[in-house]
Amino acid sequence: MSLAVTVVCLAALQQLQLTPIPGQVGEQSCVVAHKDGAPLPGLNLTMESPDGSRRVLGITDAEGCLRFVPQATGRYVLSTTVEQVVVMAPFTVIAAKPQWLLAFGSVPLGLALLWWNLSRARGRRGP
Repeated sequence: MSLAVTVVCLAALQQLQLTPIPGQVGEQSCVVAHKDGAPLPGLNLTMESPDGSRRVLGITDAEGCLRFVPQATGRYVLSTTVEQVVVMAPFTVIAAKPQWLLAFGSVPLGLALLWWNLSRARGRRGP
């Protein structure tokens, strides 16, 4: 059955593209619906959560895009119906990555620049 659905979806060239993959909690994600390269505006998208509950996510805009912010981690399935064909796209959401690497790099650099500027200012002062 799933092979038949895959073949039908590929033949119809109806797609849902998600960016970024994987999504992160609290970061904006975008799903774009298109058929044969042309955007599909006005589609109702539904989202199935990891716990099995379904809810309406929203309607695509003129470019066929719908932006949303995931609130929990897990595997989701986005779906819509295009010309009586159900189009689905799996979507994984991961926990937000901490920005510690940036802090470990920028704090020592900032302290070194502060020390260098203070040393130069001390050297310019007259007696």
